[in-house]
Amino acid sequence: MICLALFVSDIMVVFGLIGATVSNIIAYILPGAFFLKACVMNAEEGNKIENLSFYRKVSWFLVIFGFVVMVICITSKFV
Repeated sequence: MICLALFVSDIMVVFGLIGATVSNIIAYILPGAFFLKACVMNAEEGNKIENLSFYRKVSWFLVIFGFVVMVICITSKFV
C-alpha cells in the first residue's frame, strides 16, 4: 500500500482502476463462470439441462466479453 501511495499522485486513478476491474468481474465474468461450473457439477451428477449448449455459449460469451470490456476500461484510464 505504501508503494502505491508513493507512485500514484491522485486517488481517483486508483478508484478508477478498481472500478474498471471489479465491476466487470461482478457483472460479467463471475455469473458466466459460475454457470459453467454448475454445468460441470450437474454433468457429474447425471442431471440433464435442456439447451445446455446454448447456455454454455452464452456463458462463455459473458466471460470473454467481460475480459474485453475490462481491458478497454483499464486502457481508457491511461489514455
